[in-house]
Amino acid sequence: MGGAALPRKATSITDAVDAALHLRDATILRESIQEFPGPVAVYDADDRLIACNELYRWVHGDAFRRLEAASSDGRIDYADLIRESARQIVDPEELEAHIADRVRAQREANGEPTDRYYPERGWFRIVKVRTPSGAVAGFATDITELKETSLALEQARAAAEAANIAKSTFLANMSHELRTPLNAIIGLSEALELGVFGAIEDERHRRYLGDIRQSGHHLLALISDILDLAKVEAGTLDINYEVFALSDLIEECLHMMQTISDRQGVALRLDGPVVPVRVNADRRKILQALINILSNAVKYSPGGGTVSLSALLDEEGLHLSVKDQGIGIDESQINRIFQPFGRLNQALSSAVEGAGLGLPIAQRFIDLHGGTIRVSSRVGHGTQVTIDLPLNLVRSD
Repeated sequence: MGGAALPRKATSITDAVDAALHLRDATILRESIQEFPGPVAVYDADDRLIACNELYRWVHGDAFRRLEAASSDGRIDYADLIRESARQIVDPEELEAHIADRVRAQREANGEPTDRYYPERGWFRIVKVRTPSGAVAGFATDITELKETSLALEQARAAAEAANIAKSTFLANMSHELRTPLNAIIGLSEALELGVFGAIEDERHRRYLGDIRQSGHHLLALISDILDLAKVEAGTLDINYEVFALSDLIEECLHMMQTISDRQGVALRLDGPVVPVRVNADRRKILQALINILSNAVKYSPGGGTVSLSALLDEEGLHLSVKDQGIGIDESQINRIFQPFGRLNQALSSAVEGAGLGLPIAQRFIDLHGGTIRVSSRVGHGTQVTIDLPLNLVRSD
């Protein structure tokens, strides 16, 4: 019988140890919740508050203090807390629907983050999860700075879009104002050159008239390029699809470029037969893109050089390649040539005329068709520019 008391004593000691361990665990848990860098709250299966940290109390402010003071057992009901917190910021007729939505989200507690704004406290990203026992643990992170940055970026983007629309409107209006007098200048210079108002005796006068005419055409082309680029960037440039023969397009392109290449002393040739297909695309834009690329190749080619054009069809699509024997492009500058007004940073290119809009416009025209433009080049060894059009634009001839 003397040994019968030992189990009871051992049980008593075990209970005391368990109680101490539980007390230590509870202390660690409270400290962990308190030290969390954001609001934390734990609610039981009946949506009654079990534990929270000071940041959670601070977020809910006076609403939390009023409910805590009115509670007989210190427990706060989640719906009551939402009602008190939302009373000052939600319209009375919408209050009950707001509370129902919040309670439903609390009970779902699926771990999906939710961003919520608390007046005078800021924005918080809240994540709630349900424990196996049915309790709901909620964790929040202050994202006020992130929201403010996002808002500033959104405002900047909206301002940039508004400025871009204003720019496009200005250019569209100014294009008419500029083109009308330019056409008059070009027409008058051509009439004077042709001797419509009498023969031009002085050769210097004839050269001056030629300079005026050429400058007028150059400025008119520049205005058209800028307007096209502005329309593409503003998303107001229409695509007019039509089916046309690729051979006809290439023939027209080479014919239009022949005078320029002859003046530069550059041979222009077709490399291989043209694939007998038809293309369903905006003919004018594809033609303009190809002319811009050919014009660039001719301009950057030395006298006596050759620029070749080829067309290839494979399982990936239609490929139109322009190859020159010009100065070439350093790999670090290839992206630069597709930027509006971008020019090569090379001494050899300084004497070449142009505003740097040809390739950017070509790329945007091809982008509108779902295609791409590739560039392969080495300094001093020429450049190859390839237009890749998707296969769905190609029709059998």
